[in-house]
Amino acid sequence: MLRIQFDQRTHVGMQRQENQDSMGHFEGPLGQLFVVCDGMGGHAGGQIASSMAVDTIGQTFATLSPHT
Repeated sequence: MLRIQFDQRTHVGMQRQENQDSMGHFEGPLGQLFVVCDGMGGHAGGQIASSMAVDTIGQTFATLSPHT
C-alpha cells in the first residue's frame, strides 16, 4: 500500500493581522482528499467562511460512493 506523508503550513502574509486560511485532510470510499481554502482577504468572517468550506467539502466527500 502506498503511504503518503504530508504537512500543513500556511502564512498570514505581509499585509494581514489574521490568517484566514483553512486546510483539511479527509479519507473516504474514494480515497484521500486534501483541501485548502483561502480566506477572504481580511474581510470579516473570512476564517469562518474558509473553515465552513473545508468542513462541507469533507462531509460531502465522505458520502460519495465509487459507484455514483
